[in-house]
Amino acid sequence: MAGQSVPASSMPAGERMTDENYAIYRNVVGVLYVAPKVIRFVVSKECVDKKSDESYKKYMERLKGREITENEWKRDEWLISRDLSHPDNLDITGLFCLLEKLSRLHDECWRSEKLSNSKNKSEEGGGGVVTATASMGGGGRQPDKNEELPPADRKCQLEKLSPLDKNDEAREFQKLLNKLRKVKDLRNKIMHEFEVTLTPQKFSDLKTALLELIEEAERVYSLPQSEVENQKKNVHDDFERLQTLDKKSIYYWCMILNMSGKLAVKNLWITKLSEETLPLLNSNVQRQEVFHALDVMVREGPKGQVQPYPEIFNAPEKAIIISGVAGAGKTTLLKNIVLQFFELKEGNADYLRQFDQLILFECRDRTTKTLADVIEQHFKALCRELEGKQNVLDALLLLHALFVIDGYDEVNQVSINVVGEIIEKTSSSNCRVLITTRPHSAKEKLKMLLATNDVNSTEFEIKPLTELDEQLEFLTRYEKSLDIKKGEMTESFKTLKEDVRSLFTEPINLILFCDMHKHMPETISLWEKPGDVAKDILRLYKKLVTIKLANVTHRECEVMLDDLFVVIGSAALEFIRENIVTFSEEELRQVQRKCIPILNNTVECGSEIILSMVLKVNRPLSGIGHITYAFHHKSIQEMFAAEFVVQRILASNDSLNSILEAEPEEMRSLREVLQYALQGLSRCKPGLLKKRWPELKQALNDAGVVSAADWQECLRICPDVVQVAKLVATF
Repeated sequence: MAGQSVPASSMPAGERMTDENYAIYRNVVGVLYVAPKVIRFVVSKECVDKKSDESYKKYMERLKGREITENEWKRDEWLISRDLSHPDNLDITGLFCLLEKLSRLHDECWRSEKLSNSKNKSEEGGGGVVTATASMGGGGRQPDKNEELPPADRKCQLEKLSPLDKNDEAREFQKLLNKLRKVKDLRNKIMHEFEVTLTPQKFSDLKTALLELIEEAERVYSLPQSEVENQKKNVHDDFERLQTLDKKSIYYWCMILNMSGKLAVKNLWITKLSEETLPLLNSNVQRQEVFHALDVMVREGPKGQVQPYPEIFNAPEKAIIISGVAGAGKTTLLKNIVLQFFELKEGNADYLRQFDQLILFECRDRTTKTLADVIEQHFKALCRELEGKQNVLDALLLLHALFVIDGYDEVNQVSINVVGEIIEKTSSSNCRVLITTRPHSAKEKLKMLLATNDVNSTEFEIKPLTELDEQLEFLTRYEKSLDIKKGEMTESFKTLKEDVRSLFTEPINLILFCDMHKHMPETISLWEKPGDVAKDILRLYKKLVTIKLANVTHRECEVMLDDLFVVIGSAALEFIRENIVTFSEEELRQVQRKCIPILNNTVECGSEIILSMVLKVNRPLSGIGHITYAFHHKSIQEMFAAEFVVQRILASNDSLNSILEAEPEEMRSLREVLQYALQGLSRCKPGLLKKRWPELKQALNDAGVVSAADWQECLRICPDVVQVAKLVATF
């Protein structure tokens, strides 16, 4: 740590802290700086056989005599990078995990050697069995006479580390782990329980626990007394230095983040996230009141394994990927996780208590250029207090922070750099990353990015709401929040045919059902097949725009609106090709200019009225930067783009390629657009769909719809498209 040792009493008045702040400072620096130093010393003694330039993974493979597979690495829940060769950046939790697992492997090495010796003696003695005591964490277990280790694991050999302690008895490593666990528990209480952070006694408790850990290490590793005394002196000196406040120390910055950082971020997000604005109801609901706790399915491992979403954080991997189809509730889930983090109560959202801080970044952002800029948005005042956003970022990476990345499938040329920074900088830190994406869009690129930075990951897929009871429970929450007569909306939903109801397995579609129930309830009973639903959603938009325009014009609107929706659909398609879901004011003006000739300049503010119904306004979090615009949901943007494609096909013989105007690398962004277009053509011109099917099928192939699973998903979205159903039947 920087700074000189100056007694607290001699500090200038301006440098003195309150007793509470002083306790916080010492406790936080003690667990973030002093304790890891001591534990790294213990790790160095346990790894005395490891070569200095050898990664821990390579070291373990050398002991095992074989490579460790990816599945083994995941199964054993390693919390470190595969390439890590020095523990300098590991905190107490990572160091504890490393020591625990290495000691277990070392015990296996000694046990393997004893079993081998037993077998050799048995053969030399004419078949008698000689058992040997195995040194398994001090358990002294006797090996079974038929026990064997895998042949490939028999090459274990430790040359320097001894299985015996200073008294020449089997080392009791579990006692050392218990001492270490006491330090780890103190760390967790100090960093996560504010009342404990304020307690001066915890500083003394930590010092005592560290000295006891050194003494236990002396017994386990037969350390010379001089080395033990030197380590104890280092602890005393480090604790003595904490009598002085050092505002230039990164650990002081950590203290400030721990004290006031969470409140700063809460103030930033609570206003934006507390309320949910429904796309077309012009109504707000309290997000947590209508939140439907989604279940997730593990993508890897046993198929069909379903678990509540909080359990995703039990996964050992650094990066957690949540995938889900369009409208599955990925963003809603993340926003509720953020809200729960800032409203932690006893017994509420305990799964988030492991994190000291939370950072949210939306991949649709096109203005935030660096991770440091993201940090400045979250901690504007702290960045001034701590002399720069880089200082705050450096301190944050020492904590257990959760970086939440929303919508990797919406990443653009600007945000891809920020995401890359997050992955790179957290790869060797104590932080974790939570990322949402669609199952197909850019997922391979994401996994490549994680692999490049040696970040292990696991994927969970949001389970659709396929059961009627789940769908009704979801709608009931909105019914209550919107003051709709109890049972009115849910009873209407119950009347839907089963194949129509199959479209409402995603939250966004259930919310659109709320819109339909309010504005066009008479159409619900007319839905005969799934394709009728998408048609009426666009009709609903046109109806609401017509109502708005009726206040400023008496002109016939129907044809005019058709033309205006073509302009909006064309813009939606163009932005989707470029993977853009937020639009600048200049980009919005370009769309408005194309609307003006259609309106013939007779409808005052007509384009603004129309676009205000279709788009929502996004204001910059920090107050810095420009307003941006977006469709109410990406799937709605895709519906508008698909309607444009359908109208072009109906009106001309233009090839699909000329309508889409997409480069090969842009086709994957159009997957959902093409599926909605299939649905639209099937509804209005099934004969034309049959005629254009070969090029539509090729376009879907180019967009990534290739495997049987891909086509099955396509059929789920387009259940009444005969051509897709026939194709799926061939698999």
